[in-house]
Amino acid sequence: MNLLPVTAASSNVLPGLSPLTAAESTKGTPPFAQLLTDAISATASQQAESQAGVQALLTGEADSLQSVVLGAAKADVSLQLLLSVRDRLVNAHQDIMRMQI
Repeated sequence: MNLLPVTAASSNVLPGLSPLTAAESTKGTPPFAQLLTDAISATASQQAESQAGVQALLTGEADSLQSVVLGAAKADVSLQLLLSVRDRLVNAHQDIMRMQI
């Protein structure tokens, strides 16, 4: 049986890869706030497109009911995802505030 010594573990090192510094590991990735802003704006635009599609269907300008329903479903899923992310962030914040130091 060959036992190896225990060494310090690094969370950003995978077997066969060289260790990354903090600056290298986040290089090219947008900050979390930017990701949230992009998700909110994408959800808002999907909601606006969905409302415009419903309005076009009601006025007789849209020919395809299927595309309007599909757009509304996409907007609903996007909104539900955004709300669940918000709920998780609020819960995480509350957990942090309840921690005793």
